[in-house]
Amino acid sequence: MNRIILLSFCILFSTFVFAQKAEKKSRKTLKAEHEVLIAAKVDSILNSKSFVFVAHSASPVQMQTVQLSSQYDLRVKADSVMVYLPYYGRVYQVNPLSEGGIKLNNTMEGYTVEQRMNLYIIKFKASSEYDVYNFQLSVSKMGYCTLHVISNYRQPISYSGVLDNLGL
Repeated sequence: MNRIILLSFCILFSTFVFAQKAEKKSRKTLKAEHEVLIAAKVDSILNSKSFVFVAHSASPVQMQTVQLSSQYDLRVKADSVMVYLPYYGRVYQVNPLSEGGIKLNNTMEGYTVEQRMNLYIIKFKASSEYDVYNFQLSVSKMGYCTLHVISNYRQPISYSGVLDNLGL
């Protein structure tokens, strides 16, 4: 009688252990499939030249990182760029008509996409009425981004965020 109970317990326990291992594999598989889908979506978005970078934080030179609470972004569509980003840092030449921040809606020049390892590097230049900006956007295959902005009349600044509409 004891042998039957012990044998039943061993069979039940081994079934439970194997079921747990099978469940973990399926979670890993699902995660890998999800990552492949997001990477393909990122590739498609960047090559279409139509995307939105949403900034979550700003990192000015010689200052602490600032967490952003409002919707600040950079929008690329065909050959134009719309930028609405805050600016923290030193300004070398003040424009009396400036509203502050980096705000422009203009065409861009020299748009390039380069793929390095697990990153896409996008570079382009755009200008406002009073300044010229060089942008470099580094995008991971999962859609996480870092934007570096260099201006003629301001210290450089970086922003961290994500590509919009990826479900991150």
